[in-house]
Amino acid sequence: MKNLKLGKKFAPIALTGTLVLVGFTGATKVIENHLNRDVYFSNYGGIVKEDEVDLDWLNIVAACAISGTVGFKIGKKNRKVNCNVKEFHLHKYVSEEGFVTYKEGELLENEGMFWTVETVTPNEELLMMCKYDLLKIDDNVEALENATKNDFPYTEYEYKVTHYLPVKAGKVWTMIPSTSWYFTTDTNECNLTGNVRDVDYKYIGYRIGKTKDGKRALVKSKLVDNLLDIKDRYPYFKLSNYKNKVYSEVYSKDKKLVK
Repeated sequence: MKNLKLGKKFAPIALTGTLVLVGFTGATKVIENHLNRDVYFSNYGGIVKEDEVDLDWLNIVAACAISGTVGFKIGKKNRKVNCNVKEFHLHKYVSEEGFVTYKEGELLENEGMFWTVETVTPNEELLMMCKYDLLKIDDNVEALENATKNDFPYTEYEYKVTHYLPVKAGKVWTMIPSTSWYFTTDTNECNLTGNVRDVDYKYIGYRIGKTKDGKRALVKSKLVDNLLDIKDRYPYFKLSNYKNKVYSEVYSKDKKLVK
């Protein structure tokens, strides 16, 4: 199969049985039907051979096309891309939200982030980030701002739902009520109890510290209002838990706590 000449930068987009390669500075290419053979992606003169993936139903979407790199999202997890870089290296990984980090290996998807052809020679910091699955705040300022710009405090309203459960007493079946309580942001929800709680967003950062015996260890920050405020002391974060919802005690509309 011939190499795909796609110009300087492109993003693949999945469309039911058709792979559309949209060139930002080159011509648009369309490959019809299923791809069941080796595929080569040409990017800035570099070739990435994808021959370890069953491509019968390949579902590639754009993970990111920044800094001259291309990310791939494949329908099956734990698939690998062949990489012909011989030296020990890390690959740049990107998320659909624009977060970036560096990881070892050639997995197409790794913890919700997608492989790109861009590589770096690892230093001590990058190796520690890999070990603890960390992202650096300074590398992700814009992505963090976009991911948190709508994180405003809000109020949830308690409502109750009564279910009737069948219970057998001897030979007789009867229905007994069972009530459950839930929360919603819909003020028009039926069966509101008049109780409410406040919800706010807080964030967690990390630093690499040392234990008493001198071993490296991950240290978590307290919940904070903004990761950018603590990046000098806690320069890293994890995609899995950086954002947290914090709930107040449940109280009634006259501000009395509900025990």
